[in-house]
Amino acid sequence: MEISHRSPEGWGICPRIALGPLSISAYAVFMLLAFIVGLSVYRYNAARAGAKTRQIFPIVLAAVFGGVFGAKFPVWALIMIEVPFQDWNLALFLAGRTIVGGFVGGMLGCGGSSAA
Repeated sequence: MEISHRSPEGWGICPRIALGPLSISAYAVFMLLAFIVGLSVYRYNAARAGAKTRQIFPIVLAAVFGGVFGAKFPVWALIMIEVPFQDWNLALFLAGRTIVGGFVGGMLGCGGSSAA
């Protein structure tokens, strides 16, 4: 059985944004935009609630790492089940991601943190 997420050809539609001679992945642009907007909204709300800046950083860090791990974990689990150990490589572990896994991972990453 072949896993469709093992190579870029199986990653679905991958639009690119052309900026003159430079071509950037639309996924990367919108992920960066999501991080910037999310951090800005969180920081604004935390400042309104009276949180100090040093209290904000650990929560944002936990959300980012939890989200990245949560997005990758389901794909890694599938790889470990379906691909023999001797066929593992770095590209295989960089492949695939899930939106719901990232959201759940981000929420769980922040579960033990508080800005109060």
